Amino acid sequence: MEIRSSDVIVITWPKSGTTWMQYIVTQLICGKNCEDQNSTLFERNISLEFARNPMEPNNSEGGYKIAAELPPPRLLKSHLKSSMLPSSLLDSKAKVIYVVRNPKDAAVSFFNFCCMNTSLPPYKDWSEFFEHFYDGLLPYGDWFEHVLPWWEKRNEPNVLFMKYEDMKKNLQDAVLRISKFLEKSISEEELGDICEKSSFDAMKNNPYSNPDYMGIPLFTRQPIPFMRKGSCHL
Repeated sequence: MEIRSSDVIVITWPKSGTTWMQYIVTQLICGKNCEDQNSTLFERNISLEFARNPMEPNNSEGGYKIAAELPPPRLLKSHLKSSMLPSSLLDSKAKVIYVVRNPKDAAVSFFNFCCMNTSLPPYKDWSEFFEHFYDGLLPYGDWFEHVLPWWEKRNEPNVLFMKYEDMKKNLQDAVLRISKFLEKSISEEELGDICEKSSFDAMKNNPYSNPDYMGIPLFTRQPIPFMRKGSCHL
């Protein structure tokens, strides 16, 4: 895949605040009318490794192919480890936002996501899931191998390394830091509006940002909400 200098890509280990960051970035890039584009947050932000039709992944274009046809700026997302991403990513001027979450919380959230998502392994219980987590055998791999390469790149000019817990502690500061990284000036009014719309309750009740409203057939194994608690324990 060819990376463009105008690209913005959000990268995380699963269930680490990906959708939250995507929504903040979308508002900063596209403005307050970002939801008036006849598309959901997930159609506006392209997941590189996902198929267009997740129910028929072998007969559907991959996200990276879909992204090739999009005009700039492209808003991209991936859960892949750095070694599996396009090699030109860091050599370009594309902006990378990496979000890390306390592995205890990320693992619990991912376990619940696996319980409800038919495209993921059906772990029989938490003990089995935790053994796979400990051995680095979960989908998207070992948490430490995922996080550490980006931690080491945290001082690169085109990399913003964000902690989920910092976002929960002070969302305003987080949004300002993200806007500065994206070189997007915002007013006090715009800052307040983004923070209000990006709260957990607001996003959970917003059909634009919550897949539970989209009737995705994959989310049918167990009746567990996509946005469950959004909490942290540090």
